[in-house]
Amino acid sequence: MAWTVFEYLYRDADNHKAFGKVAFEGEVSGLDWDFALSNFEGGLYFIAEQIGLPALYSQLLRWSGNAPTDADHCWHEFVSITNSDAATLDSDIPRTGSAKDFIERIAAIENWNILLSPIVEHQRRNSPSW
Repeated sequence: MAWTVFEYLYRDADNHKAFGKVAFEGEVSGLDWDFALSNFEGGLYFIAEQIGLPALYSQLLRWSGNAPTDADHCWHEFVSITNSDAATLDSDIPRTGSAKDFIERIAAIENWNILLSPIVEHQRRNSPSW
């Protein structure tokens, strides 16, 4: 069985990074990926919650008392897409859904909604500038 591995990261404004990978069943053509990824802000940035990916910023919150800092934001960054088969796919990578469905979710985005991120909601409640 073929799998598509989507790799992404969260990089806060202080350049601290958290990395993630998710595997989707099946493969999608390069043209379909190019079309879907063109929906990312600047071709790279997306809101994980909006396309059904696990948000990665919680990996960094352990160093800030489990609360967002001024360096946190809602954007994740696309890193790469690779294909794998079941025999070579790392068992630590979460497997979820189909690659085709994931592409369709990305392609359906018309506007990125920052309010879907709990980081933004926390900043709205705790910042006088909101």
